[in-house]
Amino acid sequence: MTISREKLLAKTARRYVEVILDGDTYRIQSLSEKERCDYELSLQDKKGKFTADKLRRMLLVKTLVDSNGARLLQDSDEALLREVDGRTIGVLYDRAKKHCGYDDDELEAITKNSDETADS
Repeated sequence: MTISREKLLAKTARRYVEVILDGDTYRIQSLSEKERCDYELSLQDKKGKFTADKLRRMLLVKTLVDSNGARLLQDSDEALLREVDGRTIGVLYDRAKKHCGYDDDELEAITKNSDETADS
C-alpha cells in the first residue's frame, strides 16, 4: 500500500544525531525542505553564483542545536566559525551532511558546476 497524502505531509518530526568529539557532545538536527533550500541559497553570492567558501560552516550554522532543539548559532555567526579548529568543523560537517541526506559530493558538485558555468 502506498503512503497517503496526509501521512506524507505529517512527516514534520525532527531527527537528531549526537556526535562526540574530543569529549564534547554536539547535537545535529535534520533540515526541513524549506531550511534545506535556504541553506543552499545561502551559498550564493550577490550575483547568484554558488561559492564553496561557506559550504561547511553554513551547514553547521543551520544544523547545530542545543538539547532543546534551539539553534546554537545564527546565520551571522558563520564567519566566526572560520577560527574554529578545522578538524572539528570537518568532522561535524561530514556528519551533518550525511544526517541531512546529502550525497558525499553533492554540495561540492553544486558549487563546482556553478564555477564551470560562470567560466563558460
